[in-house]
Amino acid sequence: MEGGGGIRSMETIEEGKSTKSMSVFVWQPSDKERGQKVNKNSRVASIIVLLAFIFIVIAFSTPSWLETDGDLEKSKFIRIGLWEGCFDNLEEDGHRYDIKISGCWYLRAEELYHLEDLIFKPFFVAVQFFFTICFIILLLSCILVPMYLICFGPDHHYYVLLIKVIGILLIFSGFLGSIAVIVFGAMGDSRAWMPDWQNNYLSWSFALAVVGVVCEYVAGILFLVEGRVQGRKRKLRESHSAYTMETKA
Repeated sequence: MEGGGGIRSMETIEEGKSTKSMSVFVWQPSDKERGQKVNKNSRVASIIVLLAFIFIVIAFSTPSWLETDGDLEKSKFIRIGLWEGCFDNLEEDGHRYDIKISGCWYLRAEELYHLEDLIFKPFFVAVQFFFTICFIILLLSCILVPMYLICFGPDHHYYVLLIKVIGILLIFSGFLGSIAVIVFGAMGDSRAWMPDWQNNYLSWSFALAVVGVVCEYVAGILFLVEGRVQGRKRKLRESHSAYTMETKA
């Protein structure tokens, strides 16, 4: 058990009678605990949350989830991310429109309206949805972590609850992110999507998304473990405090 304890002598004096004393164990935090509001486990978890946020933000905003390997001299597809794609004379499969797209574009741009059936396959829309919710929940967790580190102390009523909420949010965000990367990993480089699929490969933005999701799981587990530890410490302090008050009474 962390923390220290001491044997306090409590004396009771009655008129005309000898002095009686009894010893009571009183829980007290150690000197190290008094000067350390956040322990090592929480600091490590917070750093991992920061890394997860960096990786997922980069993955969310960069157009390199899928790329061509460059072996083809005139590949119509160059690279694509969740929100941006780069093409070279890409045209609609049915050739109903005499329009060829080159350069990097926001995927919802009006100029790409004729490519919606090609780009926005059901699996890709699902990936966009799940990874966006994953990002939003992670952003909420990143707001709560500084509150835990700076504003809340072990004696705060919601201290343990806040730690557990952060852990649950991170794991839930990681779960949604896992769905996104698994679906994209299975379908992204298949023949059902971008042209020249034999020469396409999952690229570094996708890899960062996977690493970010793994970091979310690790940080979430660390926060849940810390919440359990802090909950036990709180119960221990409360039980000793109650025992001390009863003894004094």
